[in-house]
Amino acid sequence: MASHIPVTHIPWSNVHQEIAFSRGREFNEEMDIAVPNYLVDRRILKSIEFTNLAYIEAYVKKCPANVDRYFYLETFTSLSPMACNIVIANLLGFALLYRSNEAVKLLLTLGSKPLQPAYFIDWSIVAESGHKVIIHEAPTAILIASSLQRESRSVVIELMIIFRDSDLDFQTPVDIRRQQLERPNASSCNLIRCSDVWECLDKEIDKCSEEVQPKFKTFLKELKAVYRINKLDKLKEIN
Repeated sequence: MASHIPVTHIPWSNVHQEIAFSRGREFNEEMDIAVPNYLVDRRILKSIEFTNLAYIEAYVKKCPANVDRYFYLETFTSLSPMACNIVIANLLGFALLYRSNEAVKLLLTLGSKPLQPAYFIDWSIVAESGHKVIIHEAPTAILIASSLQRESRSVVIELMIIFRDSDLDFQTPVDIRRQQLERPNASSCNLIRCSDVWECLDKEIDKCSEEVQPKFKTFLKELKAVYRINKLDKLKEIN
């Protein structure tokens, strides 16, 4: 059923309206980040979180376009003042976010794209009538850093073996974009060109505390050293 659209519900806020309001001007293709249309479906995200592989596979096979569609998740970090973190990503992005290696493996076999852009939005009220929106655009694979920071070495190695078996080329150049919108201030937009996915992950680790950065960066270098020559199993043996 190519026309199948997943069951959805209305989220707390409309991201596109909030961004347009905070921008306060017409969209500029040359400088503004274009956040894609998205679906809100908690059932599929919960299925990924709890590794319900049968549901995930049926969901995608019922409508193959679902593997490329964007999905929405919002998490409130404060109610006074109001603040919210939003993730808009493909299903693979949420499998990485929830650190579900089995779901990652399944979605890769179903054609999900690790370098498809993902969007991370920090929305907050900064005054009685003012909104502040910070948008990050990065390849979905940047969410691998979630496992690097929170999972055991063995779990991360298993994840990287899954990506290696799918022939993901970590040497591919990628971009990270950041835009801040806050009326009445002029918007700012920054572009970081990464020579490869490894550098992208390294920059994500830079956001960690200085105490843990050396540990994560050392592990990342170990992974990089064996990934390209397909020797991740050796790293697993000495883990």
